[in-house]
Amino acid sequence: MPEARNSVELFLVMQGECLGPAMWGIAIGLLIWIVLGQVTSVRQDASNRYERQRIETLRSKSWVFRQFEPMVLDLGKRLYGEHRHAPDSPFKRGLAVTADGIPWHLPDFWVTKTIEGVLVGLSIFALVSLTTYGAFAAIAGITTAAIYPWLAARSVVQHSARSLKILRGRLPFAIDQISLMMQAGANFEDCLRTLVSDEQGHPLAEEWAIALNEISAGRSRREALLDLRDRLGDQDVAELVFAINKGEELGTPLSRILSEQAEQLRLKRSQWGEKAAAEAEVQIVFPGMLVMLACLLVIVAPILLPAVMNILEQ
Repeated sequence: MPEARNSVELFLVMQGECLGPAMWGIAIGLLIWIVLGQVTSVRQDASNRYERQRIETLRSKSWVFRQFEPMVLDLGKRLYGEHRHAPDSPFKRGLAVTADGIPWHLPDFWVTKTIEGVLVGLSIFALVSLTTYGAFAAIAGITTAAIYPWLAARSVVQHSARSLKILRGRLPFAIDQISLMMQAGANFEDCLRTLVSDEQGHPLAEEWAIALNEISAGRSRREALLDLRDRLGDQDVAELVFAINKGEELGTPLSRILSEQAEQLRLKRSQWGEKAAAEAEVQIVFPGMLVMLACLLVIVAPILLPAVMNILEQ
């Protein structure tokens, strides 16, 4: 009986030792099968013309999206449904004015960045595990995978803030340029093409290029400008779009509307400069006091230091 019991225990131990690696192998094989199935599945082109153009741009500018496109789109629909945009927030506006002109939607962005985070985390784990303990390597990899999407979202917000600041500074002069060209006989679309060609790489030119592409694709000027307003979420741009659309409804010459808007924007820019100068004057008071105190010590210290030393010696 003891021998039979020992045989049973030995059999169970051997089964447990074999079952663990087998379960790991099945899990890893299933994961590889799912990933390969998503990567190699047939890509369905969107029926909507604008969505198809957006997907093509994402494929050309994001390697991870191109390789994992079915997985990204499928998980995006499962996690977010048909809601393509987040509530109004700096991140939503930043996603619309994102770096390199990549037309992200909220589900595509989060799923793609999560996959990128997992890939980077696995790379960190592989590299760190070669030089240190496996537990530390696992912690480093998991931490990297967890914070990578957050860092990507933070970068989007920071980039959009810089782009909008540059855009506001250039907007009055661009409107003036469009107004002068229209007074010379050009139409609005030709003016936009000239502006985009002259200002390549500038955030303002990139936004006008998107509006121009929408107009060229068949959308009305009103719809393209409203999309520009919603995409940027800037008060000055909203006022400009409202003035242009209202002027078209009333039959007011567009060149006159643009001239008035450019003048108002220049006035706002000068007021903003005065406000920034006043704030800088307040902020520089404390550093100025520190500099003054340092200069006073340099002048007074050679006189007071010998007297203080004499008092201490006595």
